[in-house]
Amino acid sequence: LQGDDDGICEACMEGEYKALQGVDDRCIVCPENSNSTSVGALSCDCLDGYYRVENNMVDTRCTIACNVGEYKHLQGDDECIVCPENSNSTGVGTLSCDCLDGYYRVENNMVDTRCT
Repeated sequence: LQGDDDGICEACMEGEYKALQGVDDRCIVCPENSNSTSVGALSCDCLDGYYRVENNMVDTRCTIACNVGEYKHLQGDDECIVCPENSNSTGVGTLSCDCLDGYYRVENNMVDTRCT
């Protein structure tokens, strides 16, 4: 919640956060590669394909993109995952891994399923 000049508290909007209590503080826009998806958020989550250094109190931005051969398909602070067997990602910050030539993933299988 943030306080306005009249002392009335309002919830931070999506894409903003406020971690500390106090009327004088305003909501902060989420840093690059992160977002808050709820009104009144206390923090921002890393976007798909990015994560932050664990327990990094100095820099809370989501600056680390998944490497080639890794992916991250959900928003949050979890680290990247190595591509499943017989698949690979060709760029950094990818959301999924593509099957290698000669392999496939059954149509409704999740991105974490290996290619056969």
